[in-house]
Amino acid sequence: ELPKQIGKIVLESRNSDLFKIPFFITDSKELDTIFITCRGTYCFKDCLVDMKAEAAEFQNGLLHKGVYKTSKALYATIFPYINEVFNNNSDKKFIITGHSLGGGVAAAVCEMFHDSIKDINMKCICFAPCASFSHELLESTKKWCKSYTMEGDFVPFCTFRNIVDLPQDSIPSTLRLYLKKIIKKR
Repeated sequence: ELPKQIGKIVLESRNSDLFKIPFFITDSKELDTIFITCRGTYCFKDCLVDMKAEAAEFQNGLLHKGVYKTSKALYATIFPYINEVFNNNSDKKFIITGHSLGGGVAAAVCEMFHDSIKDINMKCICFAPCASFSHELLESTKKWCKSYTMEGDFVPFCTFRNIVDLPQDSIPSTLRLYLKKIIKKR
């Protein structure tokens, strides 16, 4: 059950596939805010997306390629609805959120909206997002994106660099060999 203050679900997808994560959007009349919620890593296909961590060019910086592809798919799906709401009420507030993969996607989608709708009042609150943004992007997002990590949540620290530095016997050798092959900047 959702808190009544965030309103009823107006758009939802439960589809989960490579580069597609479930999400829902609610419209809170009480708070005059649209909430967009992105699900985090949940299934094996999400783990494969997490591992697609080569660097992709994105808005004067670099972005985790799996997060980028997933963000593009989500953005394309929700853009018509968000754009229509904005055009009908340019004062409407938007908050996008997610955890883990969903947090990284939420942050990237927020950037996409700020790039395409200049005056949108959209903020991102993400929880333990996967490591996704280069330093340049991280700095530029600070004005509307906040990230929180709960004690004990290892997801934000799971960079390939940190995985490679783990002791040899901490991950299976086949996975270690695979990771060494894909750790590169394109």
